[in-house]
Amino acid sequence: MTKCFCLILLFVTCACSQDRTSTSARKLTLQTYDGGSVVTELGYGIAVNKGSSLHRRWYVINDSSCPLDLGTVGINAVYKSAQYSAGYSFLPVGDLTPKVSISAVRVIFAQFDLWGDRERTLAANEVRDLPAGQSFKITGTWYADENDVAEQLTSVAYVRNAMTADGKIWRADLDKIVALLQTVAITVSASGLESEPRKEPEKK
Repeated sequence: MTKCFCLILLFVTCACSQDRTSTSARKLTLQTYDGGSVVTELGYGIAVNKGSSLHRRWYVINDSSCPLDLGTVGINAVYKSAQYSAGYSFLPVGDLTPKVSISAVRVIFAQFDLWGDRERTLAANEVRDLPAGQSFKITGTWYADENDVAEQLTSVAYVRNAMTADGKIWRADLDKIVALLQTVAITVSASGLESEPRKEPEKK
């Protein structure tokens, strides 16, 4: 009798644990923000997309089961003029706020061009101790060329992976993200939401 009771208790405990982490229990939300003008100033009156009134669009997805929240985040295009390192870059903008202490997090920015086609998928990795309740700026930089900057219109940001201070790893449900994006007419596959190798400048 005692052995049966222990087995039943173990089964109930495991079932409850699985329910708490079940993907069906996740609630995803999507926020839309103005990412600013598509015009990128180069200086001396020169600009990419000069004369355009279009504004970039940032979509931010948060998952209720994720151990952190994303704020108003997106990607900006910039041009830096320097004697030896002039060029374009994509920079992340915005912050994240851990709900519990975090050891590492991976934030994905899936980028789409003017026509709604996926252009690039960027990954920002933060490997540092992030205490609960304190907001942190997302860091990183990615090489871009003039075509990248001229065509990029929409970015979709979401947390791909997060590691809590006790070593537990949380992972995004890409299928749910794909379904959510369809509600705002963004068509992308789960594999299209994954990060890619960094783009490097062409050797001259």
